[in-house]
Amino acid sequence: MIEKATLSLDYELQQKIAMVDKHKSNIPDYVRQIRDLIKGEALCDTVLVTGHQAKGLEWSTVTLASDFPSLQNVLGKTKTVLPKADKNSEDHLAREEANLLYVACTRAKQILNAGHSVERFMREGTA
Repeated sequence: MIEKATLSLDYELQQKIAMVDKHKSNIPDYVRQIRDLIKGEALCDTVLVTGHQAKGLEWSTVTLASDFPSLQNVLGKTKTVLPKADKNSEDHLAREEANLLYVACTRAKQILNAGHSVERFMREGTA
């Protein structure tokens, strides 16, 4: 499974596989503990959501996780967004992934901690 996720550059699946490999049999206990500790969002200092779940929502501060695909290839050139790509490659980014990254970045009202991929892109610009 990890080989398929790596070959298809499916970063989200790679993260999930790594998490399962690391925690294996403890996952049911972790889920139970999390469910026991769930509070309403208004009572929380931190809210964890996926990019899809964040659509239409906003927070003062947003920190992106490291599972978004890079916007640049290994040479630092900006990847081309392909409208009909079903997976990412070293030089191309699927439009769905680009749109999801846009949604995630625009959820911040004041502070965006964009993560390595976006910060590198902003620092180095487009090439």
